Amino acid sequence: MAGTASPQATRHPITSIGVAITTLSAALFLIFWGLHTAGYAENPYLGLYAFVAIPLVFLLGLALIPIGVVLGRRRVSRGLPISPWPRIDLNSPRIRRLGLVIGVLTLVNVVLVGAAGYEAVHWMDSPRFCGQMCHTPMEPHFVQWGGASHARV
Repeated sequence: MAGTASPQATRHPITSIGVAITTLSAALFLIFWGLHTAGYAENPYLGLYAFVAIPLVFLLGLALIPIGVVLGRRRVSRGLPISPWPRIDLNSPRIRRLGLVIGVLTLVNVVLVGAAGYEAVHWMDSPRFCGQMCHTPMEPHFVQWGGASHARV
């Protein structure tokens, strides 16, 4: 199974589903992040979905992409031989553009997952999350805290 993914191998339906899931969840995360930053998303459940669930779906989509490539490569190898090593000619503008696109998308993915992780920790460390979402026994204390002068700090 050594080799590179041919263009046919990258067209496996699982790869396409992974790309769609990753793209959609990234867009949803950015929308919810913008709403949260602007102060429109005050619901603790919305924060849980935006900063925990959607990034997990994003990672699932990222995981599906190489799985689809491997399955596509298997499918292609049954009928067509695959070169055992990729031919990477950096003199080719197409290969340089592809490398640049992969590098930029990887950087975007790292930034999105990092931002999601930061926001998830920040959200789950907030009094609103703990008082309204996580700890039902803490509800009276959260209500009391909300009326105190420390609530606005």
